[in-house]
Amino acid sequence: DIDNREQSLENSEVKAEEAPKPKPAFKPKFKRPDSGENT
Repeated sequence: DIDNREQSLENSEVKAEEAPKPKPAFKPKFKRPDSGENT
């Protein structure tokens, strides 16, 4: 049980860290085309 709990926590942390990063990175590019990065 302990091993499973630790693995679940690690998976949750990894998913939480990987999920929010790509979303904010893509949204600003589409929302702010005049920022100069999307020329």
